[in-house]
Amino acid sequence: MVFKMKKCVYLLANDSFQSDKKGVGVFGKIISQVHFFEDKGYECDIVNLLPPLGNPIKKFISYLKSDLYKEYLSQVGKDTAFLYIRHIYPSNAGIVAFLRKIRNSIPTIRIIYEIPTYPYDNETEGIKGKIALKVDKHYRKKLKKYIDVIATYSDDKIIWGIQTLQIQNGVNCSTLPVVQSRDNNSNRLNLVAVAQFSPWHGYDRLIEGIRLYRRNQNGKYDISVDFVGNGPLLDEYKKLVEMYNLNNMIHFHGLKSGQELTDIFNTADVAICSLGCHRINIYRGSFLKSREYLARGLPIVTSTKIDVVPEDFPYCLRVPEDESPIDITSIISFYESNIKNKSQDYIHHEIRKFAEEKCDMKVVMQPILDFVEKHSSLTQ
Repeated sequence: MVFKMKKCVYLLANDSFQSDKKGVGVFGKIISQVHFFEDKGYECDIVNLLPPLGNPIKKFISYLKSDLYKEYLSQVGKDTAFLYIRHIYPSNAGIVAFLRKIRNSIPTIRIIYEIPTYPYDNETEGIKGKIALKVDKHYRKKLKKYIDVIATYSDDKIIWGIQTLQIQNGVNCSTLPVVQSRDNNSNRLNLVAVAQFSPWHGYDRLIEGIRLYRRNQNGKYDISVDFVGNGPLLDEYKKLVEMYNLNNMIHFHGLKSGQELTDIFNTADVAICSLGCHRINIYRGSFLKSREYLARGLPIVTSTKIDVVPEDFPYCLRVPEDESPIDITSIISFYESNIKNKSQDYIHHEIRKFAEEKCDMKVVMQPILDFVEKHSSLTQ
């Protein structure tokens, strides 16, 4: 008797998904999700629907064509048990037609659609962004005919008329080394923030806080901030640092990965999560970066409530969810009370253990397969 492996397809649409970036940020997460499915006995293929090329007008016209993704249909075989889709933006005529044909040709297939950030309408900026959102709003309403469930990190029970499955964002903890313990008897406090810098990260609040701390304090602590990454607000942050003459306190490293990123983390005492999600009306987060910080064993600072972190978690500081500059003295007090005078090895491994229990990929993705296997059994 020949054993026939179960099959699934991971569907996305991102022209940056290249082999040299698969281990970084969201691309690393996608690969970890695929590995989870494979570890559970599924042969999992990645199908990347490359976005249309050309100027904005040509792209807009392409999004209205139902045959936009027809060349990829053959990559979803008749024996595919489920299709896992990472949010395709904007929703368009092509993805609606693609899913309709898949549903009609494979009636038993389960289709799960993941939306990493919801709501997302307020992230839109500029004329191109508004046009894309208008296209998205028109076509996303049509997806409910073809999607079985939406996997979301939000509390929403229904999205676009589709039942949701609440999951958490996750990382593969085994690929992220715990930070190395260092001598913490000095009065130097090193902060780190890793992101594709956007308005909702709110790191302008941190820069303003550093400026006020330097102006008002007697230098009890030497504060250092390492910004790692790029993004649309990087130049703005650099200009603020230059204008406030903070170059000796705030350092920009650009995009880093692998050992270079690990080396920067090894110098950090505290990691900074998003400080501006209220700007896009998000008040509960499942941010990938928070998981990566926790998996590395770092205490965190955030303005937004993080879904997996309980209120009494001693290694998370909540700062005000508003536009005020970050009070650096509150971070110092948090550091002194919960971190500085304790065993660094103990703290790092306690935080890592928490991450493994709450946000490791094998924990957070299990509800997806539970759903697939429960509902597949009903149709067979």
